[in-house]
Amino acid sequence: MGWNDNSSDDDDLDGDAKQEPSWAIPLTVFLITGVLSLGFLAYYFGPSVNEILGQAPSSSEEDVPIEVIIGGTAFQIPENFTRYELDRRGGIQEKFALHALLPNFTPYTPDQEATFNDNSAQSPVIRFEIEKMGDKFEEKQRFEKIYKRVVVDPEGEEGPYGFRVYQFSEYSGYKKEELFVHHNEDGTVVIIRCFKSVPENTSPSCRRDFKLDESTGLSYRFKRPYLDDWQEIDEGVSSLVLSFLQDRS
Repeated sequence: MGWNDNSSDDDDLDGDAKQEPSWAIPLTVFLITGVLSLGFLAYYFGPSVNEILGQAPSSSEEDVPIEVIIGGTAFQIPENFTRYELDRRGGIQEKFALHALLPNFTPYTPDQEATFNDNSAQSPVIRFEIEKMGDKFEEKQRFEKIYKRVVVDPEGEEGPYGFRVYQFSEYSGYKKEELFVHHNEDGTVVIIRCFKSVPENTSPSCRRDFKLDESTGLSYRFKRPYLDDWQEIDEGVSSLVLSFLQDRS
C-alpha cells in the first residue's frame, strides 16, 4: 500500500509540472541574436571608448578661441589648432594637444583632412603639446644628468645642421633613437631626439621638449626629413604658442 501511495504521489507531481509555452524558446533565441547583433554593430561601427570620452583625434574647422589654463599660465587657443574634443572644454588642464601644417603652421581645414591624417615620412604635420611641467630639468641639465650617461660616446660626433650627434647605448631605453644637440652661444642647448631611419620604421619622427616658463612646457614632433629646417620649425612653433598667451596686463 505504501509503495502504491508513493507511486501515486510521483504521478501527481509529473502531472502538475508546468510546460513552457511554444513561443518561449524562439523568443529567447531572437532576443539573444538581437543583443549579439547590436554588440557586433557597436563594436565595428559604433564610437570607440576614446571617441565617447573625447580622447580620439577629432579636428575642428572653427576658429573660436578656447580659454585654458595650463601650469598656471593662461592661453586662448583657436579651436582649429586642437586635436581632441576633450580639450575644447577649456578650463584648467594638465596638457593640451595641438596640430598644424608645416611650413607656415596652418591650422586645420576640411579640405586638408587627408593631409592632417597623413603619417608618411614626408607628412608636413607637426604635433605639439603645452603641458604642466613643474620642476623638470632644463635641456642642458637633462643632457648632462640623463642623456650623457646613456650614450656610447659622451663627446659625440659632428653632425649636420649645426648639431653634435650622439648614439644611445643598446642597454638604454632610447636605443632606437639618435640624439642631436645644438650648443647655443649663450650656453644653452637645444636637444632633439630622432628615431633612426631603419627598415622597421619607415616614417621616423623627431621630438623636442623644453620649458616655456617655470611651470609650463612645450613639446613638438615632426617627421625626420624636416630636420634640416629645425631652426625655422623651432622658432615658428614657439612664436605660435606664445601668440596664444592671454593678455594679463
